[in-house]
Amino acid sequence: MEICRVIYNTVLGEYLKREKQMKREKAYKRLIRQLYGVKKKLAKDDHDASLIHEKKTINQKLHLLRKKYGLTEFASHAWVKPIRAHFHNQVNAAVAQKIASRAWLTFQ
Repeated sequence: MEICRVIYNTVLGEYLKREKQMKREKAYKRLIRQLYGVKKKLAKDDHDASLIHEKKTINQKLHLLRKKYGLTEFASHAWVKPIRAHFHNQVNAAVAQKIASRAWLTFQ
């Protein structure tokens, strides 16, 4: 049980570290400002097709940025392998991946 807690905390810490790195990037800050502006305009006119398209484009760019930094559920499954090896594979792969998925749900 102690090993599971260590795996969970390690994966969650990795998510938080990568998120912090992503948030420091200028591209991320610019996209968030653009998204905020588009949402503000959409609040006034929610049927403007160009604004809806722009919002969708910004969200796609944010998704790519998250992918670049490995902020996905399946990235954590790769992080678990060396952690399991550190503990001499006392926790099987399915349990370790389930723990990583639980950390993803907490992070999300």
